[in-house]
Amino acid sequence: MFGDELDPESVSALLGGAPTWSHRKSEALEGDALPAPTGAWVLEAPSPEAAEVEEHVAALFAGLSGDLDEWATLTSEFAVTVHCEVEASPDAWSFDLSPRLAQSLAERGVVISFSVLVRS
Repeated sequence: MFGDELDPESVSALLGGAPTWSHRKSEALEGDALPAPTGAWVLEAPSPEAAEVEEHVAALFAGLSGDLDEWATLTSEFAVTVHCEVEASPDAWSFDLSPRLAQSLAERGVVISFSVLVRS
């Protein structure tokens, strides 16, 4: 989740969970001389890398609020995206999202994006 006015503590309180990492706009970033260009609240999936995409996404939301009004507040103020990097072999690089998960993301106003890395 990213936004110039993002306050990580407020987001954590609203969602009932802590991020993997976060910062406010203009804060000094660890190992970087430049200040952060925007605020961030980032949560990484605790699932094993070999887990299916659906398992990773479900794990992200498992410990967070399911209140759709709270999500509407966040998605109206900030860019909220679930980004998945998927490693695949050249002969098998498909994956599915269930209608239930797609609906859950849509109800929250959350965008899902994918980077598919094809390994030979």
